[in-house]
Amino acid sequence: MLVETHKLVQPGWNWDIRRWVGWLFDREDLGTDAELADGVGLSDTPDGRLVGAVHQEAPGEAWIELHPDYRHLELAIVVWAEERLSIASAAGLRTVAFVLGDDDAPRHRLLASRGYAIAESGGR
Repeated sequence: MLVETHKLVQPGWNWDIRRWVGWLFDREDLGTDAELADGVGLSDTPDGRLVGAVHQEAPGEAWIELHPDYRHLELAIVVWAEERLSIASAAGLRTVAFVLGDDDAPRHRLLASRGYAIAESGGR
């Protein structure tokens, strides 16, 4: 999916292979293989073609990787991330921060419809 979408989307839409390799191998805080797998949601077509993923880079974050022809899956991906990647705040509320580009209007609208607000960028 990453190779195919690389030529279809603007830089930063999906992580590139180098970032995935760094995420997998250059960190010691990812836990066991089972914990790592539990923190990655995959979306595929009925014939098994990978078209989307959601994962965290840090606790309470959600990064969506998606083939642009499958934007209709974003709501399900967001719900999965809310259920699996959120963390408890000091007040006991579950929160998750979605990391996305400023120019992704459809994803901004989707998240706004679910009560999310834009926060200042963390410089990534």
